[in-house]
Amino acid sequence: MKRILFILLGIFISCSLRVAAEQSTAINYFVSLKEADSLFLIADYQNARIAYERLMNTDEFKKNALEWNRLAICCHMTGDFPKAIDYFNQSLKLNPTSPLDQQVYYRLAKSYMLIKNQSAAMNNLESAVKKGYTNFVDMDSASEFLSLHSSGQFKLLVIKAKENAFPCMIDSHNREFDF
Repeated sequence: MKRILFILLGIFISCSLRVAAEQSTAINYFVSLKEADSLFLIADYQNARIAYERLMNTDEFKKNALEWNRLAICCHMTGDFPKAIDYFNQSLKLNPTSPLDQQVYYRLAKSYMLIKNQSAAMNNLESAVKKGYTNFVDMDSASEFLSLHSSGQFKLLVIKAKENAFPCMIDSHNREFDF
């Protein structure tokens, strides 16, 4: 009887220690994530990138499209455009919800423009607009897209983004009550 009691006590202690270790790991992750997010929100992109990269091999981070997006923004803002592109694509692989997906495609387009890949930039810009991107003002004024202003395809994307922002403008019924 004592032997069974000691075995059960040993199993209980072992399980308790494992649960405590898992909780400690989760707490450490969220504390580190708060630090990274805080650095990101004050635009300290260099240190935020370091903090995010320390977390990127954790299971929690691997499943988080928003954090991949933030890491990508850090890379973009510090001039590492190839890494930004990799991380934006990682965010997209996780099927982010709208409007995050629109933003990721849009930022991906900017990164591609900065490495002189206009075709990939236009494809991602088109994806952003198809997903419902609305910030036509930023599209038209972003320095990354200045070389595209003469492109008919770009002009159509700006118009489509404006239509996304103001859907009533293209509705054939919007003037029916004008007397």
